[in-house]
Amino acid sequence: MISKYFSSLEGISTLGIIGLVIFFGIFILLLVWVIKLDKNYLAKMENLPLENQIENNHKAENKNEIE
Repeated sequence: MISKYFSSLEGISTLGIIGLVIFFGIFILLLVWVIKLDKNYLAKMENLPLENQIENNHKAENKNEIE
């Protein structure tokens, strides 16, 4: 069905069809991977920049107290 549509277009080659199929295949695989990600892992990664900033602030405060 799809090949009939693309073959009616002038100037499209099999490489274009193969590229389109590969693109949608990878897109679907990534979509499935994102849906199946562990929620705890996502929460950890979500807070990671904040944790680093808080640790750096504590280190700076402790350094100021020592001086």
